[in-house]
Amino acid sequence: MDSQAEAQTFAHYQRAYIEYLAGHGLDPETSDAYSNFLFAAQAANNYMEEHVLRPFGLTLGSWRVLVGLAVGGPSEPGVLARVLFVSTPSVVTVLNTMAKAGLAERSPHPDDRRRVVATITPAGMALFERVVPANVQAQRELLGSLTRSDLTRLGEIGDRIAATARALRGPRR
Repeated sequence: MDSQAEAQTFAHYQRAYIEYLAGHGLDPETSDAYSNFLFAAQAANNYMEEHVLRPFGLTLGSWRVLVGLAVGGPSEPGVLARVLFVSTPSVVTVLNTMAKAGLAERSPHPDDRRRVVATITPAGMALFERVVPANVQAQRELLGSLTRSDLTRLGEIGDRIAATARALRGPRR
C-alpha cells in the first residue's frame, strides 16, 4: 500500500472510530485530538525503533531504560518504571536483557539488600553515546516541519497530558 492509500485508510478508520465514540458521549474534537496525538506518537516511535534503534540492537523500551540510566544515574527498577510510564516487570525484563548484553548491571541497594539498583556499564554508556547522534538527527527529521512556536506548544501540551496521567495514576502502591 502506498503512503497516499495508507493515509486514506487511516483517515477512514479515524472517522469511523470518532463517530463510534460520539455514540458513547465523547465529543469529536476530544476524540480526534486524542487519536491524532496517539497515532503521531506511535508513528514517531515506530520510525525511531525501526530506523534508529534497531541498527544498534535496541528496542524503544531498551533505549528508554538506557537513557534513564545514562542521564539519570543508578536507579531502582520500580523508579524507572514510574518515570517511563511502564510496568516494573517490563523494566526488569529490559534490564535482564541489558545485563546479558553487558549494558547494565544490578547490585543490592545500599540501604536494603532486598532491593536492587540498576547502573549503566561503560559498554552501555558507549552505546548510548553512539546512538545519540542518530537519535538527534531523527528528531530533527520528524519534527522539522514544525515551527519553534509549534514545538513549544507541543511540549507544553505533552507536559500537561503527562501531568494529568500521573495524577490519574495516583501514588505508588
